[in-house]
Amino acid sequence: AIKSAYMAQVQFSMWVTGRDAWYFANYDPRMKREGIHHVVVEHDDNYMSLFNEMVPEFIEKMDEALKEIGFTFGEQWR
Repeated sequence: AIKSAYMAQVQFSMWVTGRDAWYFANYDPRMKREGIHHVVVEHDDNYMSLFNEMVPEFIEKMDEALKEIGFTFGEQWR
């Protein structure tokens, strides 16, 4: 298992890449015997549904906020 603090990050990585599982590794030098902890995390349909709903909403709000200050996302790469 992994800490709940990392779960959303791991699930989002799967959402972005379209993967069904993610190899999560965590290193802690204080853990002399194990050192690195790794686990395979399976994709969670609940997280995927939340991302499907929330990411487009976030992008829309971000675009509106940027428009208010006269900026369009992507212009920085032109």
